[in-house]
Amino acid sequence: MPYGAVISVLKTLDELQFESRFQKIQYPGSEVRTLQNNLTFLKNFLKREPPGITDLEAKIRETMYDAEDVLDSNLSNFILNSESATWDEDNYISSFTQALEEVNTKVDSIAETARTLSPHADRPLLLMPPVPEVSRRSLIVGREKDFIDLKYRLTAGSASLQTVPVLGIRGIGKTHLAQTVYDDPDVVSMFKMRAWVEVSLDYSKKEILLGLLRSMRKLGSGKGQEIAEDDLARRLSKVLSLGNYLVVLDDVCNPEAWDNLRELFPDWHNGSRVMLTTTQKKVAENGGGFIKEIRPLDGDEPWALLQSVVFRYKACPEKLVATAKRVSDNCKGLPLAIVTIGGVLMEAGPNDWEIAASSLTHCGNSCDDLIDSVMSLSYKSLPKYAKACLLYMGIFPNNYDIPLSKLFKLWIAEGFIDKNEQFNSLEKMADGCLSLLVERGIVVVSERNPVGKIKTCRVDGVYYEFLKKKAEEEEKFFHVVDSYTTSFPDDTWTHERFSIRVNIQFAALDAAQDLSFLSHLTLLASLESFKCVVMHPDFTSQVASPNPIVVSFPATLTKISLSGCGLSWDNMKAIATLPKLESLKLRWYAFRGSEWNQKGDGKDFPRLRFLLLEDLDIQWWKAGSGHFPWLTNLVIRHCYKLQEIPAVIGNIPTLKKIELVDCNSSAQRCAQEIKMDRQSRGYIRVDFHSSRDD
Repeated sequence: MPYGAVISVLKTLDELQFESRFQKIQYPGSEVRTLQNNLTFLKNFLKREPPGITDLEAKIRETMYDAEDVLDSNLSNFILNSESATWDEDNYISSFTQALEEVNTKVDSIAETARTLSPHADRPLLLMPPVPEVSRRSLIVGREKDFIDLKYRLTAGSASLQTVPVLGIRGIGKTHLAQTVYDDPDVVSMFKMRAWVEVSLDYSKKEILLGLLRSMRKLGSGKGQEIAEDDLARRLSKVLSLGNYLVVLDDVCNPEAWDNLRELFPDWHNGSRVMLTTTQKKVAENGGGFIKEIRPLDGDEPWALLQSVVFRYKACPEKLVATAKRVSDNCKGLPLAIVTIGGVLMEAGPNDWEIAASSLTHCGNSCDDLIDSVMSLSYKSLPKYAKACLLYMGIFPNNYDIPLSKLFKLWIAEGFIDKNEQFNSLEKMADGCLSLLVERGIVVVSERNPVGKIKTCRVDGVYYEFLKKKAEEEEKFFHVVDSYTTSFPDDTWTHERFSIRVNIQFAALDAAQDLSFLSHLTLLASLESFKCVVMHPDFTSQVASPNPIVVSFPATLTKISLSGCGLSWDNMKAIATLPKLESLKLRWYAFRGSEWNQKGDGKDFPRLRFLLLEDLDIQWWKAGSGHFPWLTNLVIRHCYKLQEIPAVIGNIPTLKKIELVDCNSSAQRCAQEIKMDRQSRGYIRVDFHSSRDD
């Protein structure tokens, strides 16, 4: 979207002027400051969203993409080549100046147009006042009988495994009703295990297995991709054998899905249940004998639901009754439409109610048209900063529980969040933005911590599809690669961001070329955490490559996690010297080779506290004294060939624990010797474990 694009360019300009790595550049200062002033104006202009600027927004977005390209290409060129003997600084400055002048000409024209539309755009904008949260209980107004009936189907009846299909059209409230029953205290207390997973049209059995295990906290978020499907199925079966279970398969679209997934759920004759939600009658019929069909609200139920959302069960003001009833009638009895439009109208005046009623009247006859219309109204009513934050959430997969700490860091890093008079820190502003999205019912709270604060969240399922279309097709905000491909489509290169969710292959390039970006990570001068996972590596080309990979990491990193990269152990020195690195996780042939030799008595890993070696082919690990001075935890898993753990590891005064999983007897003996040798100087816990015991 244009607001996010403007913020992104402003952030790059700030880095150009104030970061130490760019201080050598004799950049064209007047052009940079002119661009910065105009962009600051456009940022405030876009926050206020004056009417009739759709065409102007498109021009702003396209111009910002051009500006970003100019800045990124020139700054990258400087960083990568300025130390070269052939570097021509005068030519570089001349080219940079000319490119910025061309961008400024376009931005000047846009800014002048914007000033005629909104002469007061330079004034600061306060965050919207908070509105009351839409409670889940309000979503079942008019659904009380359905709630009781569905709860009974889950908690009563035969001890044998039963499937309960919930059938209804899009937006009818199937998922919210199922979620309300799923979280009901009586249901929670009855089932020992509960799991919830969404089943998309192009689902894979492995993703369903991972989702179920993660939902039951048997796998960490994002973990388990390296585990074979059969092993995941066995793990799920073992978990489900521990007691009765309730599994919800949400939004099952494929009629054959239940036939393919049925075998995952054993019948222990202990009252276990599987609940399906679907829009497809064939899916429901495949699911079982009893079908719970959810129908549109009728009679006074739509009006009661709208009042409960907007007026918190108080009477609607007399002057709004006629218009408000038009709104509720035009929602066609769909709870999703009523709740969404109600969230928009909580703080609205009479004119806004009239606009909403009119928009719904002319939105088309189908339920899908209605839902798209109310989603659009809800989105348009959000302030600009909230739109940017919301669009960004579409980068994550549907139904993905996003950790709040990660989401806030991403919003702040993108520059979507500004401090203002109401919130004096970026984190508080981000929290205020999330609260607004939750209060509107757009974002769903997935998990709270013990004191009630939000821990993870996700975009509401139906809203997600609207959001993804808005971000990809209309705003060009990002492009998602979610299916196997050999290249990016030509029409996606103008998008600001790419989100890659599955493997892609560029017509595997050899392995060294695929990972050549590891040589340029120093461009990310503020990077604190880095994770790279290669899912199906082919190391044969790398072994024969005449130009082996040379990695380079920014000194700001505190966490590194690598998997499947196949790097040589010579590259470890680029990691070992990082001054702030505290956690290093090496999984699944992240490094290859029989020997890791930390030569000499150096000061490698000066701040490292946690080291994980997992599924590596290493045989010999040699280290001198002085390495890992702050190490507290050493974990080695599935390194079957490892013969020894360096004895000097036992001399690290901070070391508290060594954990070995599926390691050979020689490595275990080394760990025991380290423990015995340290007895007089401090206790070290040493744990041995075999995955066969799981």
